[in-house]
Amino acid sequence: MRDVPQIIQDVGFDFIWDKRKVWQLDVAVEEMPIEELAWHFDVPFIWSKPDGFFDINPRWVIEQPEKYHLVYTRTLNAQTTYPIDIMFWRGKWLILDGLHRLMKQFIEGKRTVRVRKIPKDAIPKIRKDPAGSVVVTGASRGIGRAISQTFLAAGYSVVGTYKAHKPPFEDQNFIAVRMDQGKPASIAKASQTIAARVSAIDALVNNAGIILDGHDQTVDVDKVRRTLEVDLLGIIGVTNRLLPLLHRGAHIVNMSTNYGANSFPIDDKTSAGYRLTKAALNMYTRILAFDTKEAGIIVSALDPGWVKTEMGWDVADDTYQPDREPEDVANDVMDIVMHVKETGCYWRYGKQREW
Repeated sequence: MRDVPQIIQDVGFDFIWDKRKVWQLDVAVEEMPIEELAWHFDVPFIWSKPDGFFDINPRWVIEQPEKYHLVYTRTLNAQTTYPIDIMFWRGKWLILDGLHRLMKQFIEGKRTVRVRKIPKDAIPKIRKDPAGSVVVTGASRGIGRAISQTFLAAGYSVVGTYKAHKPPFEDQNFIAVRMDQGKPASIAKASQTIAARVSAIDALVNNAGIILDGHDQTVDVDKVRRTLEVDLLGIIGVTNRLLPLLHRGAHIVNMSTNYGANSFPIDDKTSAGYRLTKAALNMYTRILAFDTKEAGIIVSALDPGWVKTEMGWDVADDTYQPDREPEDVANDVMDIVMHVKETGCYWRYGKQREW
């Protein structure tokens, strides 16, 4: 959830609703004193920027109409013949639809407003249909957890895989599926479970991965082999099994790293297996993009930078440390899925980078 003030998270609904479904409910209209709803005027429920940044309090609009003339004009144009739809939530009557109607009638000096008190048991009827379905591997922590929660906040349904510990959050639109990406049988079982729950996938985010040799100064063949099994062959196995569910225009995002770029100089002896595997994953991304181009599927590799995760901190020291939050990477993934139309590209911080 990007740029949403804490006060809105504290008092706001924890579900996304469809106003059209609210309007269709058969609920009686009654009068309510405006003062019972006036607390809305001191919460930044209005935004002025295209990305939905909540930055304006209704009271500012009411008291400073010249400064906020666009919102003020919209408020005066509100159709007050319609009632205000509200629901009792966390000890307050919270508006589902009709904030501008409330503001207009307050400006006009009205003491009461017409409202419809929507009961909580109507939530299943008014819940907004998911914007799409996303599968995120490795969703129990770090980057995968942030990606899952970012897509949920945007109205998507999310399937998140985990190896040992279930993701520490719940949501009406979230399904957790156990999967060990290093075991083909586990991948097959998880893929069958996903296919039974999701009819189509809009985005597959291959995020799950391991690093076993982050401190090793020599190449350990067993660690290289195990890393390849999880970070490359496992990803290929997951993708092959879920590919039939991806439609034209769907996205596949493979989580890569700077270490996987041939253009990035090798500056120490560590992480040989991790580097080899991510370099191979980059080539797989290009191969997959070529193979799926006619099907209209968009395939991308993402270099997330050095992120403040358990994996990121493990290879840090007093001098060099990670500088990005998991939520930053989640926003990068969201931007790729929402805006990228060119397949077979390697991304870092919103820009294409060299392979």
